[in-house]
Amino acid sequence: MSEQERYGDGLCDDGAPEIIPPRVSRTGRRSGVILPGQDNDTIVLEAVRAAPRRSSIIKDPSMHKLAGGRKKTVSFSSIPSEKKVSSAADCLAFMQGGCELKKVRPNSRIYSRFYTLDLDLSCLRWEPSKKDGERARLDMATIREVRTGKSTETFLHNGPAAEHLAEEAAFSIIHGDDYQSLDLVALSADVANIWVTGLRYLVSHPSAIGHGGGAGGGGGLGEGSIIGEGSLGSKMRSEWLAAEFAEVDEDGYGIVSEDTAVATICKLCPGIKEAK
Repeated sequence: MSEQERYGDGLCDDGAPEIIPPRVSRTGRRSGVILPGQDNDTIVLEAVRAAPRRSSIIKDPSMHKLAGGRKKTVSFSSIPSEKKVSSAADCLAFMQGGCELKKVRPNSRIYSRFYTLDLDLSCLRWEPSKKDGERARLDMATIREVRTGKSTETFLHNGPAAEHLAEEAAFSIIHGDDYQSLDLVALSADVANIWVTGLRYLVSHPSAIGHGGGAGGGGGLGEGSIIGEGSLGSKMRSEWLAAEFAEVDEDGYGIVSEDTAVATICKLCPGIKEAK
C-alpha cells in the first residue's frame, strides 16, 4: 500500500480539499468550554482557573500532627500595633503606650482624646484638654468598676449620637464616691478588650498601683518587656485569672463546669466568639 493510499490524498470525494479540525489540547478540554478563536495561551489560562485548588485536594500530613499537640491560647490580635497581647501585663504595657479613645458626654457630644496609663500605674491621663495636666487625669484608686458595652445612662439616653457607636468597642469606667462614669469608645473591639482587661486587673489588684515601673524600671511592665515564666507579668496574669475564676467557683473545690468556664472567658473578653 502506497503512502497516498494509506493516508489519503487530502481530498474529499467531490475533489474539494479535506479540512481536518485542529486537535484540541488536553489542557483545553479540562476547562470544559472552548470558545472559537481562543489561542493556546488563553485555553491554558482558562484551564488553570477552572481547576480545583491544590490545597483542597492534598492535605499536609504534618498539620494533623500539629493540630493534636497544639496548645490552645486566647489572645487579642489585629490591634493597631500588630503586637499580640496575651496577658494582663501586655495590656498594661499597651495602655502605657497610649491610644486614641472617643469620650462620650451626656450632652451628646463626642470628643477624641489620647489616653495613656502612667508608668507607675497610678492614673490615667488624656490630652488635649482644657484642664491643666494635673486635672486631666483619673486616679486608679478611685475606680470602682469597669463595664463593657453601652450600659450606662450616658450611652442609653444619648439618642442617635450613641446608636452608631459599636457596642463591642464601648466601655465605661465607674469612679468616685458618687459613682460617676467615664464613657469611652475604642477604635476596635480588640483595643477595648485590652483596656478593660488592664483596668479590671488594677481594680482587683490595688497593690500593683504605684509600683508598675517604666520601660527602664524594675517593674518590667514597660513597652517591649518580656513576659516569661516566673516574671512579674506571668505572676500578674496568673493571679488575675485565679481571682476571676475563684468568683464563679461556688463550691470552692477549684473546679468549674465547662459552661461556667466559657461564660467567664466571654465576660473577660467580650469580643471573643463563644465556642467549646
